[in-house]
Amino acid sequence: GTATYRIRVRNRGAAPLAGLALADDLPEGMSLTRVPAGAGLRGGRLVWSIGSLGAGRARTFTVTVRIDHDISGRRCNRATVTRAGTTATARASACTRITSTPRVLRPAVTA
Repeated sequence: GTATYRIRVRNRGAAPLAGLALADDLPEGMSLTRVPAGAGLRGGRLVWSIGSLGAGRARTFTVTVRIDHDISGRRCNRATVTRAGTTATARASACTRITSTPRVLRPAVTA
């Protein structure tokens, strides 16, 4: 199956922010269905250069992953926003509980 994560980056301040970047670490046992528009892969992470975000503004980024058939348990997607030239970071995570279902093998009929 697949899962979709939506990452919302919001500037809650009264002034615009510049030099923002978003990095997303995919959960173990999940792989990208495709690289989202505007994103790149760097060191096994999805990264976006957000640039500027006005005061009170937000942007949403969507990541769709394929869930490996043999995993189960809790998996967490982790996102980090950084601002160039500072040590400021913001982190968030969203967790998904996955229940593995056994595969049913049906015999092939050949003639």
